[in-house]
Amino acid sequence: MDNNASERRARGPAVARKNFYGSGSLWSGQQAAAMFSILATLSLWKLNARKWLTWYFEHCAAAGGKVPEDIKPFLPWNLDAAKRSELAEPSLPERDDTS
Repeated sequence: MDNNASERRARGPAVARKNFYGSGSLWSGQQAAAMFSILATLSLWKLNARKWLTWYFEHCAAAGGKVPEDIKPFLPWNLDAAKRSELAEPSLPERDDTS
């Protein structure tokens, strides 16, 4: 057993964290951590982050610029199969193994 996968996932935020602190304020660090968490969750569920965020922000705009009252339909584990396939990452074409 090794922890290579978890170390690779943490590398981006750890290396670039000074760039995400903004002016050194606490809220910007918390915002970056929240976004990293959301993007990592979407990646684990194999969802396209851009499509998911667009879908979510459209609902926020429809709610008057506020978080929708019921957040549960946006959680990846609550998505039905049709919505999950709509928001899925595009699959890469199969390639012959040339190794």
